[in-house]
Amino acid sequence: AGLRASSWSARCERLLAAALAQGEVTRAQVARQLSTSERTLQRRLAAEGHDFQSLLATLRRDLACDYLGRGIT
Repeated sequence: AGLRASSWSARCERLLAAALAQGEVTRAQVARQLSTSERTLQRRLAAEGHDFQSLLATLRRDLACDYLGRGIT
């Protein structure tokens, strides 16, 4: 997604992508995996101009487009 590899946004996005393959994912799960609180994760993402819900929505959209492009319904 063009995010810096070491940014909180990129780290969060990688965890979201892996977790979505297993089903739904929450901010609490991602924060726990990053060894931080939900609020701290929220602040760090905001400092980079992102938020959890937007990252999740963008990732879902990108995955859906990829699946449709490959004929997966």
